[in-house]
Amino acid sequence: MLSKGVICFLALVECIHLSEGTFNLTTAHCGNLEQDFLINQFEVWPAGSVDGSDGYCYDAMDDGYQLGQSLLTCSGCLKFICRSTPCEGRDGSLSKMFWELESVGSECCQTCDGTIVPPNKVVTTAQLEGECRVREVATCRTSHDGASGDPIGSIQVSYESDSCCPDEPASVQSWSSLGVSHLEP
Repeated sequence: MLSKGVICFLALVECIHLSEGTFNLTTAHCGNLEQDFLINQFEVWPAGSVDGSDGYCYDAMDDGYQLGQSLLTCSGCLKFICRSTPCEGRDGSLSKMFWELESVGSECCQTCDGTIVPPNKVVTTAQLEGECRVREVATCRTSHDGASGDPIGSIQVSYESDSCCPDEPASVQSWSSLGVSHLEP
């Protein structure tokens, strides 16, 4: 007999294997709003030399980073690099410094709208119709690539209910209330 406090769990896996290089860097943004502001990709800073070697890029804490230095944000998922471009400014500067998103960690996940989610974080939760109040929970999980052993992020979808259990291990459609017995054939 199962108690009402037990959560029955059925996991279905949607493997969206993302290896490095397959992330959309143009739309990528951190899903954690508290970390999304650490880098302003639209701000530029002046540098006195044409190659930018004497300039700095700054984070939200006003810490300076030299040309080629990088900064990880979004729980280590987003890697930004300080770059420069020749550009004569009215202030006498010969180049401008700026942040560029260089890569997304392969252990992280990206949603269709570009949101980057760190490993072991919930991506979405949806309440499904029905008396069992089944929840569909999508979570970013990390597995290891069989050939290289590198970490690969994928979004796994699971179904949970506080009041019911699945009738069959792989069934999302058929759930029974807690306390109901089914005889095996």
